[in-house]
Amino acid sequence: MKTTGTIIIFAAILVASCSQSESEVASENSSGDGTTISTDTSEINSGNVVVEDELENNCTVSVDAYIADPDASGPTNVRSSPNGKVVLELIHDGEEYEEYFLSLVGSQDGWFKVEDKIDGIVNAYSIPGGLGWIHGSVIGVDTRNYGGETLDFYESADENSKVVATIKSEKHFKLKDSCGDWTQVEGSDEKGKKFVGWIKNEWLCGNPLTTCS
Repeated sequence: MKTTGTIIIFAAILVASCSQSESEVASENSSGDGTTISTDTSEINSGNVVVEDELENNCTVSVDAYIADPDASGPTNVRSSPNGKVVLELIHDGEEYEEYFLSLVGSQDGWFKVEDKIDGIVNAYSIPGGLGWIHGSVIGVDTRNYGGETLDFYESADENSKVVATIKSEKHFKLKDSCGDWTQVEGSDEKGKKFVGWIKNEWLCGNPLTTCS
């Protein structure tokens, strides 16, 4: 009888544990960009669920850049949110590499929030709603060390952090992130070695056709 009672108690504990696991699994939902959002089921039942659809960093972003899409055979997409719906297509003029100039005001997971209006060499576009998102892999900046100044790129947005690369000539870079006075870029040093590093915005130019004074 003592053994039977122990088995009954263990079975009750097992059922309660399984019920809790199923509740936790049901509370996990996938967001539009593939990330998982864990939601408390008590909030679902009470109707007080708050879903944050733009998990931007808390940094101020103010960077000028330009479209540098490696695939000029098709349009460059502007989306409603990171990896969201396409709200605007920036058309490239045939085989010619057409530049568009951007004002970046936010960043999130490799995506950049773009402020209206997007000017181009041939065309200019207004973004529906005034703001859109473009992936950093198709956004470029140049360095403005026109006098041969030595530029250091850092492991983090801090001049006391490790220097990951150094250049003395003007170079082109793709964007990875931005925060305050700093931007994280991806590219190659003068020996062709690829790297990702942070540099102060004052050394970046968002116009590939002329120098930034």
